[in-house]
Amino acid sequence: MSKNKPDSDKKTESVYVGKERYACLEDAARRIAYITNYSVKTSWVVHYIIDHHLGQIEEDMIKRIEKLKEGNKNGGDNDE
Repeated sequence: MSKNKPDSDKKTESVYVGKERYACLEDAARRIAYITNYSVKTSWVVHYIIDHHLGQIEEDMIKRIEKLKEGNKNGGDNDE
C-alpha cells in the first residue's frame, strides 16, 4: 500500500531482500570485480539495476500480474 503522504520522509537506507537474494547480488559484485580487477560494492549492482533496468522490470511485472489476474478470473491455476 502506498502512504497517504507520498512526500513525507521515507527510510531509504535499507531494503530487505533476504539472504539468498543478497548472496546473488554479492556473487555478481564479486564476479564483476574479478573480471574487471576493480573493487565493486554490492550496492553498486543494485543501483545499476535500478538505474538501467527498472522501467523494463516494471513493465514485465505489470504484464505478469495482469496475466495472473486473468488466470484467476477464469478459475485457472497459474503457477508462473
